[in-house]
Amino acid sequence: MSYATKTRPVSCTIAVVFLLTLLSSCGGSSGGGGGGGDDITIPEEFSFSLSIDELDPFTITDQGGSGVTLGTLAPVTGTYVVDSGICTLGRDSLINIVREGWEAPYNAFTIQVLSDITAETGRNPTQGSFKVTGGFPDTVSLTVVTSPSPGATISLNNGAQKTYTWDELYALYLDENEEYWRWQASLSALIITRVIEEVIFSGDTLLQIEVNDDLLEDDGSITYSGSPFPGSTPPSGVPVQQGTQTLSWTDTSWDSVLGPGDGFSWNYYWYWNNIPSEDIDLLYFGNVRMLGFLENSDGDEITSVGFMPEGSAAGGVFYDGFLIYTTEEVSPGVIDVYEDDVLVYDGGYGIVFSTE
Repeated sequence: MSYATKTRPVSCTIAVVFLLTLLSSCGGSSGGGGGGGDDITIPEEFSFSLSIDELDPFTITDQGGSGVTLGTLAPVTGTYVVDSGICTLGRDSLINIVREGWEAPYNAFTIQVLSDITAETGRNPTQGSFKVTGGFPDTVSLTVVTSPSPGATISLNNGAQKTYTWDELYALYLDENEEYWRWQASLSALIITRVIEEVIFSGDTLLQIEVNDDLLEDDGSITYSGSPFPGSTPPSGVPVQQGTQTLSWTDTSWDSVLGPGDGFSWNYYWYWNNIPSEDIDLLYFGNVRMLGFLENSDGDEITSVGFMPEGSAAGGVFYDGFLIYTTEEVSPGVIDVYEDDVLVYDGGYGIVFSTE
């Protein structure tokens, strides 16, 4: 077997890797709902509230320096069903977007959810609608459809609608000859799905913390193995045959008990997520910090849990130069790592799940 490291045009990076990231959560294996190490009951469904600090916004940048910045003026709200991984972004949620490299005023716009947008882990939305507005006179509208094929209809200023499959819609982002409003529709669909995946990632992480609290208190961390590369040698540029992701606990209060105010982190060390049915997969490297652990309960049932700042103490989910590469199995046993197909995640958000 042979391996190679190659490059592809950077112009493809944001859309190709972005899309793949949307469809593959980088969280570890879920422990399932129903209870924690201390007989804590985990509700089947939570409401959530997600906010982005304007001083440390959530950014996604490609190797060429072009990126997307996400922001919120008010929290994005919705619901998350634990066992099924179904997430819903609630009506009137707003997400502000700035896209570097686009001409003003089309580079800055706001996504407003018009009707609840629902998706499950690793899937495209199955219902909902939103509109895109900004410092320009136009309004872009998108509505999720399920027939004749899953996808969405888009329109400009309530004009003629055109229906696209999800693949067709996402492909508009790569077409240099398209109009800005179609680029905005395509990017907004990607962003909506990215936000949903972040909610699911955070929810899954919190679930693992609750279910494995005794193990974290005893050992300080839990490590999961990634997919092994085929053969006896990893691809060029990758130092290990099989990567890992490690969830670690920081006992901020120094009381040897996992609880409010503590910190956590995910460390992805060349963690490869190989999906056998797909030729293109993802390779993760870097750290995700989760600070300001919040936990409240009523008896033995959790009523709220999350990562949020408290007073002057930092809190939230933070990416620190987190790298996501694409890999491709170009022929059986031959894995190419595209070194220019990499996205860099920085900044983050605060998030709280509650039953109220």
